[in-house]
Amino acid sequence: MALSSATLKRLQTLASKHELKAFEDAWVEALSGDTSDVDGLLEAITAVESQGHSQKASQFLQLLVNGYVESADDDHALKALRRMAALTPRDRKVRDQYLTVYRRKEADHDGLEALIAKAQFETATDIGAAASKLESYLAYRPGAYVDHPAGWGVGTVVKLNAEDATVTIDFADLKGHELEMDVASNITRHLETDDFKAMKYDRLDQLLDMAANNPVELVKCVVRSRTRATTVRDMRQTLTEGVIPMKDWSKWWTKARTKVKRDPNVKLSTGNNPTIQVTAAEQDFADNTLSNMASLKDLPRKIKYVRELFLELDAHPETRPALLVAAGVLAKTADTEKEKYPGALLSVSLMLEKVASIEDDYEIPPELKLEDVLLDPWNLVDVIDTVPIAADRKEILTRVQKNFEEDWPALFEKLMYVGESDINDFCLKELSAVGAYDRLTHVIYDLLKRFRDHRGSFMWLVKLCLKKKQHKALPSPRLATLLERTLLLHSHVTNRFIQSADPELRKETRNIEKLLTAKSCDFVKRTVEDSSLEEAVDFYNIVRGSRSIPDDVKDTIVAALLRKSPDIAKARARAAEDDAPIVDERIIYVTAAGYERFEADFNRLVNDDIPLNAKEIGIAASFGDLSENAEWTAAIEKQSALTQKADEMREALEKARVIDEESIRSESAQIGCEVLLLNAATNAKETYTLLGPWDADLEKGIISYMAPLGRSLLGKAVGDTAEVTLPGGVSTYKIVSIKVSPSLSISESAG
Repeated sequence: MALSSATLKRLQTLASKHELKAFEDAWVEALSGDTSDVDGLLEAITAVESQGHSQKASQFLQLLVNGYVESADDDHALKALRRMAALTPRDRKVRDQYLTVYRRKEADHDGLEALIAKAQFETATDIGAAASKLESYLAYRPGAYVDHPAGWGVGTVVKLNAEDATVTIDFADLKGHELEMDVASNITRHLETDDFKAMKYDRLDQLLDMAANNPVELVKCVVRSRTRATTVRDMRQTLTEGVIPMKDWSKWWTKARTKVKRDPNVKLSTGNNPTIQVTAAEQDFADNTLSNMASLKDLPRKIKYVRELFLELDAHPETRPALLVAAGVLAKTADTEKEKYPGALLSVSLMLEKVASIEDDYEIPPELKLEDVLLDPWNLVDVIDTVPIAADRKEILTRVQKNFEEDWPALFEKLMYVGESDINDFCLKELSAVGAYDRLTHVIYDLLKRFRDHRGSFMWLVKLCLKKKQHKALPSPRLATLLERTLLLHSHVTNRFIQSADPELRKETRNIEKLLTAKSCDFVKRTVEDSSLEEAVDFYNIVRGSRSIPDDVKDTIVAALLRKSPDIAKARARAAEDDAPIVDERIIYVTAAGYERFEADFNRLVNDDIPLNAKEIGIAASFGDLSENAEWTAAIEKQSALTQKADEMREALEKARVIDEESIRSESAQIGCEVLLLNAATNAKETYTLLGPWDADLEKGIISYMAPLGRSLLGKAVGDTAEVTLPGGVSTYKIVSIKVSPSLSISESAG
């Protein structure tokens, strides 16, 4: 009768308590029975040794070795002797027992004695090392497979010369290669006959047959052949190199995976790249499910795993017991993690409903019944986006429609601001079905207005308009409007990322870039088709001058703009010839000093004013009863104003361009020029320097090129007249002279 797990556990317990006499009695009793569980017995020896009793451990182990050698149980004897050699590497008795086993086990090997001598077995000071060397030599028998990882690949042993200690191997591209045995043992690895590499070498047809008819055995073959842990990605790489075409992999693995999961000797973990283990002990599917559920870190991951079980239920009814096990784990986890994952709790309720529908005896815990979890549907606004499975969101919203007939249209309107595309699609469809176009119209215009506040929903709106899927009764924003806001949004999100380093914000910028460049920049091209040349030039200037868009993305978009509208280049060329740059009002030209001053104001707002306001809100909230709390209301209003101002300043900094003094010319009035004017009404001369709004200082004669007088002067030459409408009426000026404003003037203007 084989040793029971209780006996082995008792041995380890006695060892850990240093009760060596009791251990010895239990050990002798154990050896009098079935000793086939050599691994379990060796674990007990390790327990003794770990307590510092090495000598006792070797004495107990010697009793085990003696029994194996005397009963001619050579395989178990060798395993025990290896452990014995580690404890007593110079013990003569261990050496003699090794030789007894080898001479009996390898009795038909003509060169055995020569190999024993080659391994220096009789004289080696480390018996374990000599034994390892001898076993390596013995493995080079004719017909055995070896692998040379450095380049020759798999080969078969064709000849062994024990006297000369050489081995001849046929590799695929190197036949009859002779090596000294010590060299061979250092550069090659022995392969079992059923090793995947060995089978691929000369039995590829068997592997192809496994792939078609027995995928589980093929998976086991790959896993057993690897020296490291095997993941699905590892297996794909192995099998798509000559066994399964890469184009067929997904389809093959989808079918094989279900069978692999149900094999009692295979353990498949969870995740995007699960590990695969082949175990000696069988484990039923329910136990494997319990093990996998325990390995998953949180409630959302457990829910996704259980959903996979449901998808397999029809094809594999034996999944039912596993679902009951999984339901118990879900209920227990939901109870401890409901505060952390409120949306996932809704998915758990749906899962347990499905379990109850297939198992009459299963009762859902009262606190997890969906009608109790969903008492107030307005809570969905805060938690719906944390429901881990999109199909569950749809089911939950369908229940809301059914159970809250009066409230759901207003709720669905609110949910369209959550920012999840699948939720927006569902709400759009259902609100359209009941003719609630007023609600949808309000949402669309609001998203256009507050696109920075509702980024996910705005991106959904852009994609919807590009697909032309909105109902004809709903407004259809111009693509030019959408593209302009998308570019501004990229700048906004990038600035937020720079401040916070939040990886989710980086992901958002990548998604915007993908939208801009998808399908060879289809969004950009279609926008240019419906835009004027002036608008197209504006888009070109915004993209080319953007500090947030990566250069490779920027080049892709610019190339698409120019291909779709070659006139953009012509317009820019004409502007260059006229030496009058196109003044894009969405670009703010500023001196270096002016930029530094504005940036300092922005940093003070973000780093000082807004944090101070947050403290004010906290203090005001501590006064209690927010409905009657004037301090709290004022602080919240101030927060809104400060946040809006910060967004506006951040966007302005993105649009700012420092004036290049070297590019300023005096042939016409440009930004950076000093212009002498003659007032036609007063016959008085007036001097003005044209700079940007951040540098304007009327007392110093510096006016903004965006002001009425500045606009009227841009592009005019000496002798030209300019009319400007001012609060006092229309004034006419004649340009007397133009010169480039001295660098000192520009610097001082910002000082």
